[in-house]
Amino acid sequence: MRGPVVASWISLLALTAVNPMRAAPSAIAPPMIAPPSAAEEETFGQSPLEMIQHKQQLVYMLLTKSSALKRAARSDNVRARRLAAEAPVLYARAGDALKAGNIVEANKLLNEALHALAAVSKLAPNPLQVKAAQRKRYAELLAGVRVFQKTHQVICDRLSPKNGPVPAVTADLDRIRGLMEQAQKFAHSGHYKKGIKRLEEAHETVVSALNKMLASTTLVYDLKFKSAAEEFDYELARYHSYEELIPVAYAELKPAKNVVTLSERYVKESRAMRDNAQRQAAAGNHRAAIKTLQEATTHLRRALRIAGLAVPK
Repeated sequence: MRGPVVASWISLLALTAVNPMRAAPSAIAPPMIAPPSAAEEETFGQSPLEMIQHKQQLVYMLLTKSSALKRAARSDNVRARRLAAEAPVLYARAGDALKAGNIVEANKLLNEALHALAAVSKLAPNPLQVKAAQRKRYAELLAGVRVFQKTHQVICDRLSPKNGPVPAVTADLDRIRGLMEQAQKFAHSGHYKKGIKRLEEAHETVVSALNKMLASTTLVYDLKFKSAAEEFDYELARYHSYEELIPVAYAELKPAKNVVTLSERYVKESRAMRDNAQRQAAAGNHRAAIKTLQEATTHLRRALRIAGLAVPK
């Protein structure tokens, strides 16, 4: 049991910015550490009393040196202020319980104090840490949206009629570009939170646009082919458009390992069908090749839906 307890203490310390030079408030009494008994000295490891005392020392250090408590006092967050006020009271009550020999009650109160302090650290985080986390989130979202945006443009160029994209697709592209421009302006001025919100809107828009485009009868069915060979080439381009979304879906949607395994099974089957379709086309049987390739594309759509990208049937 010692390992998890120590690990949780370390995690709590990591959440709290500590200034060792800060003096301890006089209102918080330091813990009274009793020397170990002769029997305890002969045993290996720590006695229950020693464990409690070490926990008491940790709470004392957090109460006296944590900058999170100072931030909580200035915070507009009512819960943060309440927990920051409760933590010293719990610590004092734990000390009284320990003096009275009630180790169980002392441990319970110290645990409550640690939970309160951990919550304060989250509710009143270090602004520099918050800014760093926002920058990281912004960079991740920006990279993801750019990948989807590029894929959207490639598929649009490949599947669009000769006279250019349909108006709905053009509107989607304009909206995505506008949202990304707004996000970058916010980021350049240090307002990462607002930039993240714009990128989240852009991400949702580009995924939705991909789905609409791949389902569009205007793009897929209004084309007139001069020959079965030309239609096969079109279907092959359409197949590759879905295939390019597979790694994007895995990277951006981050499905569970078992989900990826199931999705990959459909991808593998689709590629076998595609290879077969290409052999049929090479033999001059383009009608059969088109049908086989369409089945392969259906398998890719299933793989994407399993991964979390809601492509149409």
